[in-house]
Amino acid sequence: MASKASAGTKGLMVLLFCVASLIALGARWFLYLRQLAIVRIVNGLSTELFDSLKVVMKRQGALLAVGFIVCLLIIGISIACGLTVVTSAFLFRKGSALAFVPIIIVYASFFSWLVAMGFVYTATFLVSCAAVCEKIPISQVISKGLSLSIRAFRRTLLGGFLITVAIVILGPPLYLPVIVFCAVDAFRIGYDAAGANIPLHWQILWSAWESIVDMVVWPVCFIFYGLYYADMKVRQEGQDMVDELAVLKVRYESESSPDAGIGSTA
Repeated sequence: MASKASAGTKGLMVLLFCVASLIALGARWFLYLRQLAIVRIVNGLSTELFDSLKVVMKRQGALLAVGFIVCLLIIGISIACGLTVVTSAFLFRKGSALAFVPIIIVYASFFSWLVAMGFVYTATFLVSCAAVCEKIPISQVISKGLSLSIRAFRRTLLGGFLITVAIVILGPPLYLPVIVFCAVDAFRIGYDAAGANIPLHWQILWSAWESIVDMVVWPVCFIFYGLYYADMKVRQEGQDMVDELAVLKVRYESESSPDAGIGSTA
């Protein structure tokens, strides 16, 4: 009976863990959509968050497709670099005059992997911005985001690196209130870090505070990539000139319409 009760308790805990994980995943996805909605507002494509969020919700399929393709890219790049390292290991011959060549190949492969991962990480944000800012099919969204990124390869890598550093620097100070609280509470309860488990109320506090920090830090990241995407469209496609021409066209058509002429004579 005790073993059955223990098995039932474990099964219930696993079920609760799965449900909690799904809820957390859904909450993070909803937060991700709201951050992309902010991108539309920053780029002047929407005026209200609710309207912007409705547009982003309609593009969830494109965003999921982007995530799937990014996973394939990461796996493909990792496999290619791994095969290069394994091949260079077979080519290594101790005592040979060319023994340094496989070592150089290994370091070059590792460096190429780091650069490729950094570019894919940055391009993912830019393609996601394109998915919610452009009314084009997903294949064109991906090609557009990648083409803009590749044309400004070094600038894109540098921008991604700088915003990542900014987020890393911005995050720890926001955890300071929780750190101070846990330090004071540790003295109060006589907490021994060597032999005791982390108190449950600390875990709950850290989880809740982490969500609050994410809501403060990550919008900065998405706003940066949204503005950077708009900047690349201006630099590479002359989007500001296209918008100005569209405004002039509408103004010309309104002034040259028959109703406009009747109104002016009256």
